[in-house]
Amino acid sequence: MTWTCVPRARPAAEAVAILRRFSGYDMSTRAQCATGAATTARTATSDQSVQLKEERLRATKTPVQTGEVSIRKEVVTEQKHLTVPVEREEVVIERRPASGRAGAGDLKAEEIRIPVKEEKVHVEKEAVVTEEVSVSKRKVKDTEQVSGTVRKEQLKVEEHGDVDVRTKGNTGR
Repeated sequence: MTWTCVPRARPAAEAVAILRRFSGYDMSTRAQCATGAATTARTATSDQSVQLKEERLRATKTPVQTGEVSIRKEVVTEQKHLTVPVEREEVVIERRPASGRAGAGDLKAEEIRIPVKEEKVHVEKEAVVTEEVSVSKRKVKDTEQVSGTVRKEQLKVEEHGDVDVRTKGNTGR
């Protein structure tokens, strides 16, 4: 721990407190502080304590958009081929030689009508659902390593002369 140098002629208590809080010094005693002539700001009279402090890292998190996913539908065309069985009728004319004998009756024109049918293919389109797509988000937990430089105060005890010093309690981490 570093003690600030305080001038021997003490100004108002508020000015001294401000100097101590911001590690300040009196310009007239600056050289004295730099040479180490005045190393303590107070003289211990009875039970007094010194607080040791250290800095600790504290991480905070901020959500940040790193990108986005967009889904959409597009209509594309492709040629499909179907094989469809169809039926059609055809007329079969079969000719065979006759016996050559005389037939009864006069010659006259005669006509036979035979209707012929076939199946025509008509193509229709209908939309059918082939797949469903679900879109959602989920949170994934992960860890990230962060670091920073911190400072801490350590207690230094210097013994001068014939002094017994006993330390009780926490001796450091």
